[in-house]
Amino acid sequence: MSSTALNNDGVAQAQTLRTVEVCPPLTLTAQVSGPDEGTWAATLQQCAPLIRALGSHRHRGLGRCQVIVTEDPPAPAHTGNSSLPPTAAAAGCIWLDIELRSDVIVSLSAATTGGHDSLDYLPGSVLLGAAAGRLFQQPGFGPEVFLSGKVRFGDGLPLTKAGAPGWPVPLNRHFIKQQGIEGEAINGLTDTKPDADARTQRKEQAQQLRTGHATLDGTHFELEGDYLLKTALDREKFGRARDRQLFEYETLPAGTKFRAAIRWKPTDPMLTEKVAEIIRALTAPGIALGRSRSAQFGRVSITVVPRAPAEPSSLPAGVAANEPGAPKHSLHFYLVSDLALPAWGGARLQPAAAEFGLAPEWQFRPDRSFLRTRRYSPWNDFHNSRLTERQVITRGSVVTFARADDQPALEAEMKAVLVKLADGIGERREEGLGWVMLNPDFALVLTPLHKLSRDDRVQRAQPPPSSATLLTDWIARRQTDRAVQTEALNQGRAWANKWLPFHEKAANAERLGRSGRSQWNEVRQLAVRSRGDAAKLRQLLTEHCDRGLRKKYWRHGDGHPQLWKELQAALDTAQARGSQFTCAAIALAAETVVRRLQANDDRHTGERPNRNVPTTETQP
Repeated sequence: MSSTALNNDGVAQAQTLRTVEVCPPLTLTAQVSGPDEGTWAATLQQCAPLIRALGSHRHRGLGRCQVIVTEDPPAPAHTGNSSLPPTAAAAGCIWLDIELRSDVIVSLSAATTGGHDSLDYLPGSVLLGAAAGRLFQQPGFGPEVFLSGKVRFGDGLPLTKAGAPGWPVPLNRHFIKQQGIEGEAINGLTDTKPDADARTQRKEQAQQLRTGHATLDGTHFELEGDYLLKTALDREKFGRARDRQLFEYETLPAGTKFRAAIRWKPTDPMLTEKVAEIIRALTAPGIALGRSRSAQFGRVSITVVPRAPAEPSSLPAGVAANEPGAPKHSLHFYLVSDLALPAWGGARLQPAAAEFGLAPEWQFRPDRSFLRTRRYSPWNDFHNSRLTERQVITRGSVVTFARADDQPALEAEMKAVLVKLADGIGERREEGLGWVMLNPDFALVLTPLHKLSRDDRVQRAQPPPSSATLLTDWIARRQTDRAVQTEALNQGRAWANKWLPFHEKAANAERLGRSGRSQWNEVRQLAVRSRGDAAKLRQLLTEHCDRGLRKKYWRHGDGHPQLWKELQAALDTAQARGSQFTCAAIALAAETVVRRLQANDDRHTGERPNRNVPTTETQP
């Protein structure tokens, strides 16, 4: 739509032509979720009719809308342990599929300004927060369940369209920069100096693969989110944009699917019962994850996976480089999630053997390890504050240990390590941190990768089919509304001509002067507020005309018909034409009366001499 600015004379100004892209009439459906208890749904139904326009240019004929709230039937209640498959209850691990119904914001940083880069997975803390938000206040679901590490909420791994989970790319994987990730794979654990010198002579540069996920069959993909510009709002200025508060969000796209695990000790029957209640809370409708959940972000649906997915298998021994000084019998730990090492109030990023279940004879080998770190300060919604900063070793890192005498691990040592890893290591295990695998073939034996096409990366949500009759229905409604408005305008002018003499008699009799104009303006506002409901308009007018000093004006009957009777007669006459016509005709009639009274006052004011200027008589 093209438009131009007008000057004081109503003529288009030069060089002010601009265009705005508008959306045609259509029907949109959005889902609003809230607490299970309370009257918020009924309150929302009462507030919906107050939304009459959306977007910009609302006072220029755009944005007219009608909001209708329909409440979904309650979800069927779960009973017993039906949400836990028998195999999951016995193993102490249940897998969940998470589908994003809308874009989700999971930022790397909890800052409130600046750019917000997104994680490419769902951290376990978002599942923990969603479960604790519904169950934390209930008996038996306090810190002993959610903050003790007895129940561990794992990270959500992204799924391909085929349903294969993507594991973090191990940081020991390198590739030839000129060939890309689909070229020759270089394993940093087995790479030697002669091999590196040979690549240098061939002018081939090795580069570490640090982003994306890889499936067990050798496919690599990355999630591509959207960037949205937002601005903070100034509440002191009635919701206007705050100056210099523009920031950017990167979102996980709607339609993406993730798979996460919840683990606990199956030997505790009471804990299994509580996990079953957690699963029922997470699979209930209305779950939202991430930031800006009160806006249009964060809506997800969670379902239970009946069968556990395949995980990387563990090799009986590690891998070694064929060069002097390289350990021959080492153990490699692959981090599926971030690892927060215990530092007793501080920060520590160098692993120790005891934390992985190894004896002191085992030493950390930084020359054969591949670590990356990050730091962040999470936001706690319960305390409404930011927690202390955390420094973690990021997922995908590979930690290598070897004995000082370079001897292989004993069978008893291997069992002790596996028992240690089963419960997770490090701190913040309830949030999914500390998920570690020993000697996985996925990280030790590297095969060439191939990229997934963009259409095979994620299952995008398909938009609902549009109705072919939306435009024709809108045109028909506009024609009907225009016909009603024309009839109401003619009837309103006729009523205004009839009511003006009655107004002058009532105003002179009660010495109201110009105060009667505000009475008619109030009638117009009541007609507009009734929103096409004639019964509601009659009730509002009755309450208005019977209150206070207004009663003298509206019910005055000294030798002439009362104005209140005229209004009642108008309501009865227009009732046969419909409620919409009645309200529109009353509003237009009252507006016409106000305009004519205003014109009379302006004419009298213009003829009245100015008493502050002295006058003198001059003789011809």
